[in-house]
Amino acid sequence: MWKITRKLMGANARMLIPAGIAIFLGSVFVTCALLFGNVLDVSMRQSLTEQFGAANYMISVDEHAKETPQEQSLDLNKLTAIDHVEGVRQERSLMLDLGTPSSTKHVTSMITQMGDVDSMNPVQVQEGALPQSADEIAVPESFAKQLGVTLGSTVTVADPAQSDHSMDQEYTVTGFTAENNSQYAYYGGVALLNRQAMDRYFSVRGAAATDDADVQEELAHSDAQVEDTPAYFPSVYVRVGDFPKNADGQTDYADAAQVERKYADTLQAIKDIMPKGTVLESRTQVADQRLKNMGGGVSGATTTFLMVFAVLAMFVAALVIANTFQVLVAQRKRILALLRTIGAKRGQVYRSVILEGAILGIISTILAVLVGIGLMVLMIVLMPRDNSMFGLIALRDLGRVITPSAVFIPIVFGTTVTMIACTGSARAATRVSPLEALQSVDTLEQVSKGKLRLTFGILFIVLGIGAAVASIVGVNALNDPANSNNADSNNLYSMYLLISMAACMIVMIGMLMLTQRWVPAMLSGVGTIVRRIGASSRVASANLKRNPKRVAATSAALLIGVTLIATLSTGAASVRQTLSTTLDEHYSVDVIVNKPQSTLTSKQRDAVAAVDGVSGAVLVNYVDMLTPKGNTIRLYAPTSQDQLNTVMNEHTGVMPEQDQLIIPQSYTEGEDPSWKNGQEFKLTNADGTKTLTLTTHTAPYRSLTSGTVYYAMVSPQDLREAHIEYAGNEIWAKVANKNDATAAVNAIRQALGDQQDIIVGGSVAERSLYDQMITVILQVLLALIAVAMIIAIIGVANTLSLSVIERTRESATLRAIGMTRAQLRKSLAIEAVMIAVVAGIVGIIVGTLFGWLGTYIVCSLMGKVSFAFDWLTAGAIIVGGIVCALLASILPARRAVRTPPVVALAQAD
Repeated sequence: MWKITRKLMGANARMLIPAGIAIFLGSVFVTCALLFGNVLDVSMRQSLTEQFGAANYMISVDEHAKETPQEQSLDLNKLTAIDHVEGVRQERSLMLDLGTPSSTKHVTSMITQMGDVDSMNPVQVQEGALPQSADEIAVPESFAKQLGVTLGSTVTVADPAQSDHSMDQEYTVTGFTAENNSQYAYYGGVALLNRQAMDRYFSVRGAAATDDADVQEELAHSDAQVEDTPAYFPSVYVRVGDFPKNADGQTDYADAAQVERKYADTLQAIKDIMPKGTVLESRTQVADQRLKNMGGGVSGATTTFLMVFAVLAMFVAALVIANTFQVLVAQRKRILALLRTIGAKRGQVYRSVILEGAILGIISTILAVLVGIGLMVLMIVLMPRDNSMFGLIALRDLGRVITPSAVFIPIVFGTTVTMIACTGSARAATRVSPLEALQSVDTLEQVSKGKLRLTFGILFIVLGIGAAVASIVGVNALNDPANSNNADSNNLYSMYLLISMAACMIVMIGMLMLTQRWVPAMLSGVGTIVRRIGASSRVASANLKRNPKRVAATSAALLIGVTLIATLSTGAASVRQTLSTTLDEHYSVDVIVNKPQSTLTSKQRDAVAAVDGVSGAVLVNYVDMLTPKGNTIRLYAPTSQDQLNTVMNEHTGVMPEQDQLIIPQSYTEGEDPSWKNGQEFKLTNADGTKTLTLTTHTAPYRSLTSGTVYYAMVSPQDLREAHIEYAGNEIWAKVANKNDATAAVNAIRQALGDQQDIIVGGSVAERSLYDQMITVILQVLLALIAVAMIIAIIGVANTLSLSVIERTRESATLRAIGMTRAQLRKSLAIEAVMIAVVAGIVGIIVGTLFGWLGTYIVCSLMGKVSFAFDWLTAGAIIVGGIVCALLASILPARRAVRTPPVVALAQAD
């Protein structure tokens, strides 16, 4: 058998190249899909735990604890003295104001405490050095440019909580921190101070008691008043084990299982000194929990989504392989006949073809895995170290990206698919007698079992549609408020997501099974129009009718590729539109500017309104009151409906009438029975001297992201009649182009740079983050699907090649009666274009429906789902399909016209 296989492979080695390329590309798709899922999982975990720095454990408050421990209950000196504790950092952060002594420029920055070891910091210094003393600071480079400071310059840091500026402190800038950390991207970066410097602010705020003598003396001679507020317990990040350096020069953090085995005594010693109410968790545990809080993250769903279409891509490859081996069998008919004549048994011939496919599959898939791994490593190495998906991955993470499953699954799966794809040709090669094998290749065609294929095709489509409907009904049930407390909702949602993916795949398989029915019918209609163009068109139209099986196989390759692209493009457009609508409903205002301990002016509002990209800005006054339960609620008092319409997103701004308290509709949908529509609500000020009695009414707005727990709208007249004075005001702004929202926010910060204690927030940063995530994932998916389209081109070329071989006599006859080479080439090109147009139109329709289904399943939990259609992409798909078809027709056309008519007629006998 091995000798037969070697003989056959050697005789037609060149013909195996298309099949090898097809299975190679399909396996690359599978490999990249698995690796991409791993990259997404690792990068998400890295992003969610970036504040760990090089730490591998965190001490935090136990959510089940009855009372919160105080910060000073954990002795940091004892913690650092434990053997093999190599680094400690407290998570203490504040929003402080940065300015310069000689300028009026200011910027509000997030400032966090450094660790006792450099690598424990959540961000690293890009230029300069880390602060070494309590009068030094490292700031984000963009803030330094905004303030006009350089290394060695002096900046003034003020605490907005201290209105008398008694805690203003000057620091020397020693370094510029990295701004690519996603944990602090919303704030534009983070500045670093050492523990002694941070003690100044936390001691005054009453959140911690410092043991630093210099800080105590400084506080004793200052006018700052220590607030008598309850202490809290900040998270403490701990590095257990040494700090090995990797090949990329970065500090590694050990695997939790390894640490638990090697440093069990150290971990127990840490637990022994931890105060009651705290818990020690590994970095892996924290990442797992945060992913769970996000609904399991998107990495698993994305990998599943990719693998569904990877299977379809392999199905395309299987079609190519099957057609290639049919061509091989057709070309080997005389060799097979000779082998059967000299004694080769049918089983030997059958096994030789299967073995040939196995060898081809193993070689192709191993190369594919190596190439897939190489592509991912190249992406990791070349991508800049930022907060993008690949930017968060370093060489140290390759062990978590290149998993055994990502290596062995493509090899096993690809080889198996290749062997299965060869079975039809193997049976065809053994079914004929030696004498019949010497006859025309047409005798190798099997009679199609049309009724059985029709039955199963219709059954698959019906089952797929049923599964899609079931997933929609299931998700609708989860959206029912009655099921909001269902503990298994996340698992059920994941199940319905998988069902919807399976539904798409089942429908696709059913359509592929029926291609011999609907493709020829549609091509016949197209051919009725095309055949009027000329002789080449009439020949092409007639050829398409001769062999529906070949035409169906050719169409299937393009159909799957087009459907994949249409599904993703439609899904991305729909998700973007849904997300934009949802954010507009969830966040009534794009940008909110406030100034703690002070008020904003109309001049500052005009500065915001003048920013390029801002379509409107208004000043809105507010006052803080107490609800009957003692909760603080911020009451905004807009002056008119026009003012709300200027800045609030569509249908969300509702102007309150007198004696009305307009509350978000979401308040009444929650579990708190104190929020009801139409009830009378009594509000009081902090000292209980003034009251407001209003009737609640709901409005569709939800969140203003102003930092308050509760908020509502009231009429200014109600406040005036109750003699309640405004506590402050905010600037609300609307961004015209929300895709460039982050740039607009940065411009607003720049425009207000001469103001102290300014805080710029809002929903635009979240909008930009989601949009960037969708864009990155879509780009990667489209790059992978480009591989499927290449497979489709090879599939079209192979099936056209087989068609050329089958029509050798016909082509020779056409040449003999006067058809030129150019006309023959043109006829094959027209065949390919007609197939591409039909497959493109059907693929766009089916892909659009798939994309809408996926969008509904993914986005229905957000609210109202928008179903978009990308006309530009649809047009590009049709044009791209035609180009692919034309490219695929080149080599078969050259083969058809290369042989002289007389020789071709002689070979056809």
